[in-house]
Amino acid sequence: AGVGLTAAQADYDLGYHLEWLRDSGGSLSVHEVRDAAPSRWTQGDTAVPNLGYSDDTIWFRVRLNNWNAGERWYLAINYPLIRNLDVYVLRAGQ
Repeated sequence: AGVGLTAAQADYDLGYHLEWLRDSGGSLSVHEVRDAAPSRWTQGDTAVPNLGYSDDTIWFRVRLNNWNAGERWYLAINYPLIRNLDVYVLRAGQ
């Protein structure tokens, strides 16, 4: 399913649509995370997730459907304490 992005709405709170996977050792590759069993993922249940402070690697995923191909969208992370953030975009599972 995912979140359908349309020109009628300027911004989206993704918290309820996010899923996350905790990688305690920080050793998983993007391919291992992509192929992880559904039971390893936790579904978001708040508008803004709060996982507390941790040195663990946390993988988030959300499915976005851009219904306006000409529109540009920006991902805003309003949390200044994040040390490292990598974003991976998968199209058709690749």
